[in-house]
Amino acid sequence: TSLLFLDLSHNPELDSLPSTIGDLPNLRVILVNNCGLSAAPIQVSAAPSLISLNLQENDLRWPNSEVLDDPKRTVAVLREMYDAVKSGMVSFAGRKLERFPVEIAQSPDVMELVFTDCGLTNIDSRDLSGMTSLTRLRL
Repeated sequence: TSLLFLDLSHNPELDSLPSTIGDLPNLRVILVNNCGLSAAPIQVSAAPSLISLNLQENDLRWPNSEVLDDPKRTVAVLREMYDAVKSGMVSFAGRKLERFPVEIAQSPDVMELVFTDCGLTNIDSRDLSGMTSLTRLRL
């Protein structure tokens, strides 16, 4: 497809993006501000031409508002997380987290998860239930 710009903003019923959105080779900008998203769409970072992603005004657990204020930085952070999930080891060490990032819980291939020095004080075992390959959890 030749789609370059996708604006889905102001759709409160939109709670997720399709997993295939990362398959759009020419997509450069995605606007999903003020929607019903509760999880950052990590799969969008697989779109090779993506340079800007606006996730503002959603009730996201991760990334924090400091990252979300810069749509280009949001893309970089999600690409980093996408690569980490593919590698099987995800670390939030030293990053300020306001809440547990549920996006990661939807990743059954993660074997190691690190939350040291991130300010997270509570992890509910239900948040980890989808991580069937998890063998190491460092808090």
